[in-house]
Amino acid sequence: MMRVGVLDRSRLSRVTVRLDEQPNSRGEARRTDVIVADPADRAAPQAFLIEQSPESIASAHFHDGNQFQVVVAGGGLLGKHPVRPYTVHYASRHTGYGPLVAGTEGLSYLTLRARPGCPPIWLPGQKHLMQPGPRCNIESPPSDADGTADRLARKAVSVETLLTPRDEGIAAWMLRIPPGERAMPPLHPKSGGQYRVVAGGSMQAEGRVVGHLACIFVPGPESDTAITSGPEGLDVLVLQFPEEPVPA
Repeated sequence: MMRVGVLDRSRLSRVTVRLDEQPNSRGEARRTDVIVADPADRAAPQAFLIEQSPESIASAHFHDGNQFQVVVAGGGLLGKHPVRPYTVHYASRHTGYGPLVAGTEGLSYLTLRARPGCPPIWLPGQKHLMQPGPRCNIESPPSDADGTADRLARKAVSVETLLTPRDEGIAAWMLRIPPGERAMPPLHPKSGGQYRVVAGGSMQAEGRVVGHLACIFVPGPESDTAITSGPEGLDVLVLQFPEEPVPA
């Protein structure tokens, strides 16, 4: 079933995370849930925003599930690579990445999962918990969203590939749609579900119009569901997960 999440920084779920409680880390971050996972459903999606404070550091770590991260504000470093909006990063389960180093304006990014995931498992201290399996740690160059005037003047749909589709189904694109038009999303075989993230303009979803940083999860069998832009046009990130079995 499709899930729609809208960012609301006033939510009670917004919590502060002390990064400096971990080795090789400093500062703090704030977390705001966008799509809350159902704890009883291991196949439910999960999405949240992390806002690291200026010049903070989240040391290298890994998670127990596949995830995308999208830089949405500020800038900094992911490992040795500079990042800014809208850099897309993908890390497969039990694959280490980082550190995440915020610049002087802080670093904000969405974390997007097709299935609920655990908190960070920190490296190198907890490396013994890392399980064997295929490793994937990739990121895209940044992609800018168009301004309002450019979206309103847009006459045709265009697609920018951010992460070249891989055999296992991983892929990412920026889809640009004129105002009030309907378009099919890019799709690669072996889809384990897609997120559509509003980077600019607005999008129609479940009978309403949603705006900047709205996150829509579409399960794998529904990945060919069309996308309809709002009256301002739409720049939307389409992020595809690989197929994977439902965990017990």
